[in-house]
Order: sequence, then C-alpha cells, then structure tokens
Amino acid sequence: MSHFIKKITTGGNKFSGIFLAALKVALAIALFPIALITFHYVTSEESWVYYIVICLIIICSAMYIIFPFMSDYSKLAGYVKHLSFDRIVKPPKLESSIAVIELSESLDLLKKSWEKKQREVLEKIAEIKLLFSSIPEVMFIINESLIISKVNNAAEQVFGSNLIGMSLREITDNKILLGAVRWVLHDQVSKRVELYLGAPIERDYQVLIEVYDSKENGEKNLIIMMHDVSELKRTEKMLADFIANASHEVRTPLTGIIGIIETLDIDGWDDKEARKLFIPMIREQAYCMKNLIDDLLSLSSIERRLNTPPTEIVDIAQIVDLVVKQLEWEAMQSKIAVIRNIDEHLPSVLGDFNELSQVVFNLLANALKYGGHNKEIKIDIGVTDVVPRNGIFTQDNSKAIFISIADQGNGIASEHLPRLTERFYRIEPSRSKKLGGTGLGLAIVKQILLRHRGFLNIESTVGKGSIFTVYLPILSDRYE
Repeated sequence: MSHFIKKITTGGNKFSGIFLAALKVALAIALFPIALITFHYVTSEESWVYYIVICLIIICSAMYIIFPFMSDYSKLAGYVKHLSFDRIVKPPKLESSIAVIELSESLDLLKKSWEKKQREVLEKIAEIKLLFSSIPEVMFIINESLIISKVNNAAEQVFGSNLIGMSLREITDNKILLGAVRWVLHDQVSKRVELYLGAPIERDYQVLIEVYDSKENGEKNLIIMMHDVSELKRTEKMLADFIANASHEVRTPLTGIIGIIETLDIDGWDDKEARKLFIPMIREQAYCMKNLIDDLLSLSSIERRLNTPPTEIVDIAQIVDLVVKQLEWEAMQSKIAVIRNIDEHLPSVLGDFNELSQVVFNLLANALKYGGHNKEIKIDIGVTDVVPRNGIFTQDNSKAIFISIADQGNGIASEHLPRLTERFYRIEPSRSKKLGGTGLGLAIVKQILLRHRGFLNIESTVGKGSIFTVYLPILSDRYE
C-alpha cells in the first residue's frame, strides 16, 4: 500500500505546482481588465485610491474563497504523506470543495481496503509459516550456492539449531544428497532419492528435491523434503527375518519327519522295534511343528487386536494359582519349589483372562526350564508406584499391579536382554530347541502386554538368576 500511496503523493506534489501556477494566472487575468480600465479612465488621485481599494477587495475575496480549498488540500496532502509511511492516522475533516471531500473519502476507503488486504496477507503468511514449521518431515530451502535460507522445526531437531546461513555441505557430507542437489540444479527437474544418514542421526530417509524461481532475487532455489522411513525399513527387515525364521523353524521338524519316514521306507515298516523307536520321534517333531503353528496363530491373533483394549475384570491371583497348578508336574520333575507371595488386598485389572494366563504361563514355564534343578522360583504379586520409566506408566503418582517371577538359574548376559522379546531370538538355539521352545514365548508376552497397556521389565545377573516383572494398570486409580 505504501508504494501506491507514494505514487499518489508524488502526483499530488506535481498537482500542487500546477494548481499554484493556475492560481497566479487566474489572478492576473482577473486583475488585468481592472488595471486597463484604471489606466484609461482614472485621472484623479481620489479615483486611483478608489480603484486600488476595489482591487484589494477583489483580491481578498478571492483569497477568502481559495484559502479553505488550499487548507483542505494541505490537510489532504499531509494525510496522504502519512499513509505513504504506513502510519495509522485518521482522515482529515474537510469542508471546502465537494470534489476534494470525495477525494478524501475515496482515499480513506482505499486505505481501509488495503489494510484489510494487508491483514489477510499477513494471516496467510503466518499460517504458511506455522504449517511449514509443524510439518513432521525435515525441510530445507537452499539457493544455488547451497546456502540454507529457511528450515522447519524437524530439520533443527535432526541437524541442530542456527542452520540459516550455513551451507548444506556444513551439516552433511552425504554424497547421495549432495549429488542429487547438483543434478537438480543442472537439469532443473525434481528428483527423488533414498539415503541413509549415519551417526549421530542414523536414520533412513526418502528425499524429494524440487526447484523453483525465487521472486525476490530471480535465483533458482531448491526445497528439500526428507521423509523418515526408518521404522518402515525396520518393519520390512523384521518381516523378512520373521518369514526366514518361521520357514527355518517349520523346515527343521519337517526334515526330521521326512528323514524318519525315508528310513522306515527302506526296511522299517514291518520291523516292530524300528516302529517303536521312530514313531515317538515322528510324534515329537509333529508336536514341535504344532506348537510353532499354535504360537504363530496366537501371535497373529493378538496383533490383530492390539488397538482394542480388553474389557474383562480379571483377578490376577486366580490366574497365578491356576497356572501354578498347570505346571505343577514340571516343577516336581525339576525338583523346584514355587513360592507365592500375593497381596491379600490385590485390586482387579481390566484384561483378557486367557491372554494374561498365557503371559504368566510362558514366564513360569521359562523359569522352570532354565531355573535349574533343586532350586526355588519366587512369585511376588502386589501393587507398586515405583514403576520403571521405560514403561507405559509415566505419572509420578501412578500405581500398577506387578507380577514378579524370579528364578535361581544361570542368568542372562546383559547384551541379550534387549532382544529377548524378539521373534525367534534364542540365546542358545540348540538348548532352547532341546527344551521344546518355539522362540515365540516372550514375543507373545510382549504383544499381550502392549494390548493391556502394560509392559515387561527384565533383570538378570549371570550366575545368580533372572527376574521377569509384569506391570499392569489397575482397574481404579484409587488403591486404599
């Protein structure tokens, strides 16, 4: 608006000069006949005085008529001058020519119109800035010299602050990204690339680079958008590993069954002793395969319902008592004493009875398998407000039910602990298979607890044993 008003002001200055010149000419023309008549007809000194007085009256009358117009014009010129500097001023009150008043009103309407448009433009700019800053993708705008002119919050979180004015080469030496930028600058067309940024970022990105002309300086600018696909890559890798591991786990018992059948085919079907030896082997391998398929189906079923929290009211003490009875024979075989310490006033939880039974069963079964002979397994159940920070409970006053199962086995080395809940992860593959494990037990536990908005904490010391603790949110926030 100020640019437009300056044009008006410049035009007004020109008009002012023209108006004053016209005024001088008009006065000269008005006074010329009087002077001519006076020169021809006035002969006495009194007549000269008389005509001089008439001229003065005419001049004063003309000035009286012209002065308000000049005053209004001066006010209007000052108003326009203030507008040219974007100052907030009220329009002047004018009382002379209707044309001048209309001009003032038109300027006032023009000012209000431009102010409205200016507010709209500023609002749009603020919206665009907010949108640009809040986009989760990393975004840069750079010029032809690779100098960064704009960044969003995501870019600062990844590459650090104070990026504006720096060269793209200063924040990354990734050859794929820099090469793609040079290619876009040369060919003037957009390009997509995938790249991996190493330490300290260590993330996978899909990158889109677009070129556009800057209206400020006419240079070519590039906008770089980086979409983080690290989780997608990790999921794809986990899926590939899962398929490979599942195929391997199924193939192993199948290979054993096929080998036994081929052996029997040669000379064993009619041999009673051979059948007595090999049929239990076939049965064992078949059960291994069945257990694996059951666990795979169970895992798939839980994952399908992961975002649907359970709604049953469940008594945890009842579940623990039931599971201990189910595994009583295994405990007797290993000569392990299972000691329970259950809070008498234990509150209920919202959960799925069968799924939580599977959690306790898998953890207690593992403790019996790896806890050693002639040892103890201690089960503690109660309420706590001391919950590890890596879990779902983050409020200082939150309470949870805990189920702690501690064994006295050989323990687990610390490097294995973060991976124990991965599918098919085994510390000692041969020993796990010998003990009948599918490699999915703790993965199932993890998924069930995710559905219940709980989590599993694992502590272990080599040579002393392991403690697996389940945390579950209680049914009511009040526990008295």
